[in-house]
Amino acid sequence: MEILNVSNLTKVYKTGGESVYALNDLSLTVKRGEFVAIMGPSGSGKSTLLHILGCVDEPTAGSVTIDGHNVSTFNEEKLTLFRRRHIGLVYQFYNLIPILDVENNIKLPLLLDQTSVDEDYYQELITQLGLQDRLNHLPNQLSGGQQQRVSIARALISHPSLLLADEPTGNLDQANSQEIIDILKHAHKEYSQTIILITHDETIASQADRIIHIEDGKIIRDEVLR
Repeated sequence: MEILNVSNLTKVYKTGGESVYALNDLSLTVKRGEFVAIMGPSGSGKSTLLHILGCVDEPTAGSVTIDGHNVSTFNEEKLTLFRRRHIGLVYQFYNLIPILDVENNIKLPLLLDQTSVDEDYYQELITQLGLQDRLNHLPNQLSGGQQQRVSIARALISHPSLLLADEPTGNLDQANSQEIIDILKHAHKEYSQTIILITHDETIASQADRIIHIEDGKIIRDEVLR
């Protein structure tokens, strides 16, 4: 069953009076529970695509349907609510709130939504991510790998329809990078979590179910690995 349908997606930026196509009539579908890696050179449009899927940017044309919701028709307020409730975002530089401790960074999407926390699930997450002894720490008291684990826990806490990861290992060494990918693979297997991951690393991409290659705002190759 499809959880994501992207149809004829186009994103145009105006630069110096010229139109620059970041995405050019791009279409794709993702099944529920798939783990998809997106690769492409700098400027290929992969980050633009992820931002539109994450409801933090809007397309110039085309439509995006996530879990049965055509988010292309949403206004800014509806996009914000949908993103908080249905999208988990993991960034290269963590994007944690510096004045909040680990526990409140993880629970932030639910606190903003005034939604009760599933404590059993929360305890399961922090145990799996090895964060039990770090809950009262601030982000600047954590290593890069620990901060990214907090970011992943925050992305998963609301049981999102999609988990989107934008170069989540780009700021980490090799050991921590593989640890983060192992955590994502566990979420994919244990919770049937649908994951879309952007990476420049072919070794990391090869651990996904499928690799989509993008150039000049278009899909040039779509490989199913498993």
